Amino acid sequence: MALSAKDQRERDWLAFYCLAEQYRREHGDLLVPNDYVCQGKRLGAWIGTQRMEYKSRTNPRFTQARVDLLNAIGMVWDVRQFQWNRMYQALERYLQKHGTARVPQSYVTEEGVKLGIWLNKVRMEYKRGRLSQARQAQLEALGVVWEPEVLRRESWEHFFALLEDYVVCNGTFPPATYQTEAGVKLGIWLSNQKQDRKNGALAPDRLQKLEALGVIWDVPEQAWMDRYRQAEAYFQCHGHLCPYQRRNAPLPAGLSQWLTAQRKAKQAGKLSPEKSRMLESVGMIW
Repeated sequence: MALSAKDQRERDWLAFYCLAEQYRREHGDLLVPNDYVCQGKRLGAWIGTQRMEYKSRTNPRFTQARVDLLNAIGMVWDVRQFQWNRMYQALERYLQKHGTARVPQSYVTEEGVKLGIWLNKVRMEYKRGRLSQARQAQLEALGVVWEPEVLRRESWEHFFALLEDYVVCNGTFPPATYQTEAGVKLGIWLSNQKQDRKNGALAPDRLQKLEALGVIWDVPEQAWMDRYRQAEAYFQCHGHLCPYQRRNAPLPAGLSQWLTAQRKAKQAGKLSPEKSRMLESVGMIW
């Protein structure tokens, strides 16, 4: 006995529904591409039709029973809202993990979600006046900053706070290769501050904060001064820089080699007159 047109339509709908259910099991969602075909059936187009039927509610065959069945397998009625919610939740997780909503543009979650690029696009929407007030409020509640200048300023303060924490915990400054557990390249940031100072591009208030923390701007020069102070202390205690005069008073480790390097530098004309005078004042024997 042939099926009635009504029964045939119901059977066809259930066949598509079974394919949708299978897709959900395999992919974890019902974000089916529009051109997706399965077993010769245009499942993507069918899913799109269900969304339109749900929105218009003009088709008497699109019953609440169908809505309930689709909801049972995770139907996404509003794709844009679903995508927004997913990205917003990823931003919430980032905030919980890193303590800030300042996401680097290159940041990608463990699941492969390009969260940094998404947030940058949202800022562009805000700038063009295309972001709804509700979404603005959602993001501002997480601490999202819209203006680039404010973002840069707060970013600098964030890096400086990380630097302070590092110095307190380690008693020294991070090497250029250092990254925090969250992947923040703190060592490179500090190197950039030194380069900005050298180029005269470091703001006075930032220069003051870094100097108050004890940042060493010229590492080789600082190393030279540290060795000089060792030589000065030895001279003041023993009256000479020749350990052979008193065998029971050896030079501090490495100081003899450093003094030899200074002699060679002077012979080669590479030691400044000022440094020559400083060494001669503490008994240097050339």
